[in-house]
Amino acid sequence: MNPESLSRQRGAAQWEDEGGSQHLPAAATFPLEVFDEHEKRVLAFLGASILSLWDGMPEDFRRAALRREAAQEAYDAEWVRSRLAGLMRGQPDMAK
Repeated sequence: MNPESLSRQRGAAQWEDEGGSQHLPAAATFPLEVFDEHEKRVLAFLGASILSLWDGMPEDFRRAALRREAAQEAYDAEWVRSRLAGLMRGQPDMAK
């Protein structure tokens, strides 16, 4: 097995050990079909950015980011789209 595959396997095992799979059903409830391809790419970029910084983030932030109930209650596709539009226009405050 190559080192990259081994690293992915270790990451998946750590994800499971930390209860990550409990987030998969919640993630499936967020309708991605409301976003166009550009918006999906920005969302993927943001997700990858957060993952790359994850270990350096405060524990309370990480816990809050993974609180399924809070995310589902706060989810508003139009709000997300307006924030994405701000990002795509290069506005650092992302159209608060």
